[in-house]
Amino acid sequence: MKRYQISLFLVITLFISLPAPAAADEADGRFRLGYIFTDEEGSLGVNQETYNLYDGFIMSLENARYMFDNGVNLRANLINTTLDNRNLDFSASKAKLFSLSIHHDQYRRIYGADGANFTDRKSNSWRVSIDPIKYLKLFGGYHRTDKKGENLFLFEEISSPVKLYSEYTHSSFNAGAQGYYQRRTARVEFRRSDFTDDVRLGFDREANAFKA
Repeated sequence: MKRYQISLFLVITLFISLPAPAAADEADGRFRLGYIFTDEEGSLGVNQETYNLYDGFIMSLENARYMFDNGVNLRANLINTTLDNRNLDFSASKAKLFSLSIHHDQYRRIYGADGANFTDRKSNSWRVSIDPIKYLKLFGGYHRTDKKGENLFLFEEISSPVKLYSEYTHSSFNAGAQGYYQRRTARVEFRRSDFTDDVRLGFDREANAFKA
């Protein structure tokens, strides 16, 4: 199998044009513009490195961060925002007050030699915590995965391949509180998980858990 990849990038180092921070090294990042062109020969289903590779225009914001004078810290790592293999991370936080993080990614797994049989997975999640008063933290989070597509299995005993189509949603949620004082900690948390199979009957599942 031959694989060629041509990548043209314009890389710009960012100095974010917001109110000047206390120190020059508290704001930086890198902005990428470019294009990826690929030319492949042979089976597309045998090289894992190229499963999630797409042609097209690229726009990314890499390792960007900015700290405001009031202590709020922003971070972003937004890779391939314009393509279907995007991987996005964003967070905001302030010490002893709050934190927030958000994540999204997409992944393709190719099974057929011509690329016609593949599965596509999308994942989204967020986490948040708040310190409303001293010695108390409230927290929660959410995660969801959506997967669909066609798996291809080949057997020597039969002449035709077996194709299995899958489509499901798996989500989870948690919320809780944690108190701490003089090396003592108390924590309570609720978790819920839901699995929904959109193809097969009888495979849905729900689960709840509480721990302290």
